[in-house]
Amino acid sequence: MAIERASLEALRDLIEDARLTLETTPDLPQNRTASCRESLAAALALADDLLKQHGKGGASKPTASVP
Repeated sequence: MAIERASLEALRDLIEDARLTLETTPDLPQNRTASCRESLAAALALADDLLKQHGKGGASKPTASVP
């Protein structure tokens, strides 16, 4: 199944919006805010990587090779 670039950009925008929302709210107890920030940072990095791969024509193709 091919992934459209617009869908990847929308996903990245949603993740970024959640990150910005978290920045404007009071910290959550039990280190939950830091955990959320780490997860969102990882999700942004993944979305950015998928967008880069898509630009190279590889987003819909597996990147791992089987020996």
